[in-house]
Amino acid sequence: MATQMHNVKSVLAALRGVSFIGLDMETVVPLKGGKKNEMQGRVTKRVIGSTVLIAQNKNTNTYQNMVRNRIAGELLQAATAKADEGKGMLVDLLSEAELDELSAKIEAALTAGEAERKETAEERFEVSARKWGERVPNTPIIRHVKTGEVHPNFYLDTIFLNAGKTEFFLDGKPIAEDAIQGYEKPVLKEGAQIQGGLKAENQVIVRSIGLASILSIRTGGQNYAGQFFYA
Repeated sequence: MATQMHNVKSVLAALRGVSFIGLDMETVVPLKGGKKNEMQGRVTKRVIGSTVLIAQNKNTNTYQNMVRNRIAGELLQAATAKADEGKGMLVDLLSEAELDELSAKIEAALTAGEAERKETAEERFEVSARKWGERVPNTPIIRHVKTGEVHPNFYLDTIFLNAGKTEFFLDGKPIAEDAIQGYEKPVLKEGAQIQGGLKAENQVIVRSIGLASILSIRTGGQNYAGQFFYA
């Protein structure tokens, strides 16, 4: 049976603004050890059942907005924890009525600080220009011509919400993760220059997935499986 070919432009044509799709993909796993590693180029990682967000970015940058919202959320969480700690120190000193009044004042102060938290988030993070490729205007597609090549490669720009089930294969046969020579599981780093200082668990996971790595896309109640291209 011939492999189904899908123009990702047509598959995603009905989507508007920010949308959620299901995604299955398989990519070659980079390994340490260079050419001396006998598994180099032979190991693939298959991720099935992921849920990702894609955006046209016509009027705003979704990734930037999500990072800023999460920064503001962390600031609110920290302020709330500090306020609760202070309130806890007064539990034995104030009456129930006085504690209720204090709680109301704390809630009002936290609400009033929303604009300041938003401003701080904007100062801490601004999306930078892409280091490679260019976005096809008003689409989630990245176009990139590799060095030494003439024809462009296309990628689907995504924000991962759920990574799905992961399996590894050596020459197409299942292999345990800990049996892969030279493989190091990616670990999110933290720092002031990484998404405005967000904690690892709150970071927005962005991935540009090569169309050649996509196994299937689920959207609009349909499952499109096969090979994908952009035209």
